[in-house]
Amino acid sequence: MKGSGLQIASAQMIPKLRIGPAQAYGGYISEYKYRYLMFIIFKRYLIVAFLFLLLCPAILFSQDIYKLRIDPSQAYGGNISEYFDQVEYIPLETKKESLFGNIDQLIVTDESYIVYDWDTRSVLFFRPDGRFLERIKKPLNNQLSISYDSYRKIIILSIYNLSTQKTTIELYDPVGVLVKDQAESLKLSGESELTAFGNNYFLSQGNCYLAPGRPAKDSVCYLVNIYEGDRLYRSFLPYNQTKNPGVCSIQGYTRKIKIVGEGYFYIATPLDHIVYKISKDSAEKMFQFVFPSKRTLGKEVYTSRDRRYIDSVRRTIDNDQNIIMDVSNIFYNRKYLFFKINTRVYASYLGSDINNQYNFLFDTTSGKLVSIERMLPDKRCFYLPIADNGLKISGLNYYKQNFYTALSSLTMFTEMEKTKDKNPQYPSVLQEYFKSQHRKSNPVIVKMKLKG
Repeated sequence: MKGSGLQIASAQMIPKLRIGPAQAYGGYISEYKYRYLMFIIFKRYLIVAFLFLLLCPAILFSQDIYKLRIDPSQAYGGNISEYFDQVEYIPLETKKESLFGNIDQLIVTDESYIVYDWDTRSVLFFRPDGRFLERIKKPLNNQLSISYDSYRKIIILSIYNLSTQKTTIELYDPVGVLVKDQAESLKLSGESELTAFGNNYFLSQGNCYLAPGRPAKDSVCYLVNIYEGDRLYRSFLPYNQTKNPGVCSIQGYTRKIKIVGEGYFYIATPLDHIVYKISKDSAEKMFQFVFPSKRTLGKEVYTSRDRRYIDSVRRTIDNDQNIIMDVSNIFYNRKYLFFKINTRVYASYLGSDINNQYNFLFDTTSGKLVSIERMLPDKRCFYLPIADNGLKISGLNYYKQNFYTALSSLTMFTEMEKTKDKNPQYPSVLQEYFKSQHRKSNPVIVKMKLKG
């Protein structure tokens, strides 16, 4: 299907449709129309089959894997209003105690926005209207990570001490108040980041990284580890440095899981991009992303055991902006499959060229592939962008049918000046923001509701 960015493989898995031309139209139609009709029916049937497989993984047999062929260069763009019904801008209050630089992590709850700023090792809490609530600051020798346990409505702050290599956990309510009962706090040696999984279950993402010149260990490393409290409950996606030196040397890890459903999440294995649906008890193989050969490493690379060859490939791609190393931020919403591709090095500029497309939505009913980066501002978003350069690294956030991104105040004021000639009708919140704030103020949250 040229232009859609999608091709479906394994067509033999699709049942045959037998529809005659007279049955379709109740009379005679031309051979051209008949073929066109059959093409449309077959296309829709393939998409429905993919959706069925996505929602019903039990029908996938171990010897077969459903292949979803995606060509990012063929992704569509379009105006913001084609895809979103509502776009709202929420400035985060700027004052001495709330000032920070970047949003490295964002969590959305009913009561607040919670952001993590790596530069200042701070976690900040803001009300849904952007008013400042609380700030938690830790020493610079700590690496922080935040996640949300929606079952208990608790923010889990993971604090990894670089000196002791120990992780401790602090629990907060959604407005930044320390939970008095810290009985469920964890102390896990070597676990630098934990993601709340609900009901006292936590996800720890492992890695099998094999450094150049280091001997491979003949032991199993799991990319996914599920903890119940401080007890290891299940482990999934095993790798071995001796048996899998290609994967472990080039990309032996997965990106942090940001979007957790009701007790499950999607994750793709590095380099071969096989997608699994993980619950606390199972890892179900769903499908495989297949990208154009010029944008991927061949199977002969990541299945190789020749360390010299593997290291030469690694050196070649160290500064590559083209090769897709892994797929992250995978989730399904209504008829759309969302995902983000990651390269070794991200483009340092914004644009609509091939190497600048990272975030996608795939319409499972039409087969249309859309790039978030190619969406154009219009009246719906007051001619302001919905994301800046940080989107290619952080990706979209999602909570209760709404999507969230963030813009720096520098971007907001720059784009406001550029679009004055369009006479945008700003809502009162933005009018006050542009009147009272400046380019060094706190970032602005963008809240978007998908059409339909």
